[in-house]
Formats: sequence, C-alpha cells, structure tokens
Amino acid sequence: MLGKALACEPEVLVIDQPTAGVDIGTKAQIHRLPRERAEAGVALLVVSDDIDELYALGDRFHVMRQGELVWQGTSAEVTRDELVELIASGTAPEAPGTAEGNSTEAAPGEETAASHG
Repeated sequence: MLGKALACEPEVLVIDQPTAGVDIGTKAQIHRLPRERAEAGVALLVVSDDIDELYALGDRFHVMRQGELVWQGTSAEVTRDELVELIASGTAPEAPGTAEGNSTEAAPGEETAASHG
C-alpha cells in the first residue's frame, strides 16, 4: 500500500499507524521508504501511538485531543518521556528548557502526529 502511494510521487505523504502489528524487521523496512521521501523533500505526516516510530520518522510533533491541537514542538524541544507525558496528560512538563509553554489545556482522547519537512 505504501509503495502505491509513493509511486505517484506526492508532495505530501500522510501515513496512519504505518507499522501497527508488524515485527521489528518489517518496521525498519517500512520506515526506510518514508524517510527517503522526506529526505528528498516530500512533507511527511505520521499518525502513530509508537513513540519510537514518531522519533524515527519525524522531527516535529503535534499532539491533538478531540480535534484540537494541544502542543507542538520539535524533537529537540521534548524528550521521549516528556512526549509520553504530553500524550498522557495534555500538559507540558515543568522542567526548564523543555516543552514548557507550548501546551494548552486539553481533554481526554488524544492523538499524536509527527511531521518532517
């Protein structure tokens, strides 16, 4: 399916849970294609609940709850643990120099997306 989407050389590639239910080796193969396209200038939007996948494919993160953006930032601004906290609580961590200041209040029902490009 991913190969078909890439065959038409899109300017933007949106993928939702691209590796749900696959083994580690297959994940690496699936990740290779979107990464290559992103490096070639294709904008990549990934929706996933796999934090490692988000870091592997994205350099900017957008956390949403019930259709509302509650936080956005870069991989340099937030650690994996802080991103998990943002996803779980919808509030930014209190540590200085981290995601603080980028969050807004949020309700339960969160999705996370990573983007590249």
